[in-house]
Amino acid sequence: MGGGAGWTVDPRPSLVLDQALEPADGIVLRDGRVVVLDRMLPGLLLFDSCGALFKTVGGEGPGPGEFSLPANVFRYRGDSIGTIDPG
Repeated sequence: MGGGAGWTVDPRPSLVLDQALEPADGIVLRDGRVVVLDRMLPGLLLFDSCGALFKTVGGEGPGPGEFSLPANVFRYRGDSIGTIDPG
């Protein structure tokens, strides 16, 4: 997920997230946590390595930590993540 030229979905999930999602992008962090950018929500969803939602980051708006039209999520320096918001 995220950053690759293409991806496929295995018919047998190795992790089931505890939310109904419409994912636009996502990444798996080194420690197994999952970050998902959802098409229907203005922010990022963070799941633990078992698939339980433990944090949401951001909201809708033009200010710092807010999103208008986030397009993707990616790894950044160290344990940081970033997103591109062309909106």
